[in-house]
Amino acid sequence: MVLRLRQRGTDDLGLQVVTGSCWRSCTSLLRAKRGTAPGHHHQVAAGWFIRGLHGWGSNFMVAIVLVHMVQVFLFGAYKFPRELTWIIGVLLLLVTLGMAFTGQILRFDQDAYWGLGIGASISSRIPLVGAPLVKLLLGGPIIAGPRCRASSRCTCSCARAPVRLRRVICFWW
Repeated sequence: MVLRLRQRGTDDLGLQVVTGSCWRSCTSLLRAKRGTAPGHHHQVAAGWFIRGLHGWGSNFMVAIVLVHMVQVFLFGAYKFPRELTWIIGVLLLLVTLGMAFTGQILRFDQDAYWGLGIGASISSRIPLVGAPLVKLLLGGPIIAGPRCRASSRCTCSCARAPVRLRRVICFWW
């Protein structure tokens, strides 16, 4: 039985867009009203639920995309005439992983803090581009408030890429 992972991934992308938009609008309203508040999701009706749904949806989407890529590889669906579709799928996988990494800091918890620190430490070891990449990831010399705003902008701008690539894929099918 062929799993319909492509549809599950698309459904989860829609869930991420809806919950991310709701979470972003709630966060923007609270910041305009009172400044940055780490526990902002508890000050909005069902904010904790939206935050949890968005966080778990991100994990689910990464898992679905990885399982789908393994399925395509094992079935040999990347071969002629679908090489470009495979390349676009790999790019979508990288975008999904990038969005999951940049979005984790928006949770404002210890897992997010240490995950970003470890990611920055790993990135610093890349020859030639390590130092600029760490500066891009951290938004400065330390993990602090500016990083959270930079992460939010990066996640929101990256969110447009899968939608555009999805249009290209649908055009070819």
